[in-house]
Amino acid sequence: MINYSKRTDLFEAWRAANRIVGLHNDDNVWVAGEKEVEKVAVGYFDKLFTSTLPTDFTGVLAHMPHRITAQENELLTRRATETEVHEALFMMHPEKAPGPDGMTAIFSTFMAYS
Repeated sequence: MINYSKRTDLFEAWRAANRIVGLHNDDNVWVAGEKEVEKVAVGYFDKLFTSTLPTDFTGVLAHMPHRITAQENELLTRRATETEVHEALFMMHPEKAPGPDGMTAIFSTFMAYS
């Protein structure tokens, strides 16, 4: 017979040991109230995952090794030719959405040749 009372006691002990009772806020002040701890945690992750929209990456990129040659970069950044677009459209499954507009390849192909 399984002693569920013992399992429950172990779970409750584990939960109590792994409970966040407080956090330091941005001003390094200890907060222990449930709402205050929630506010600190949410604020931390908001800051962590919010972009500052940097525009100048030269400092970071200066330390990165070059993986693409100038010739490869020119090939990758040039405008697609009509033939390349045609080939790509006809390689797509006709009933799959090619992009965020939700239009299928059938529609795109039809519009390209109308």
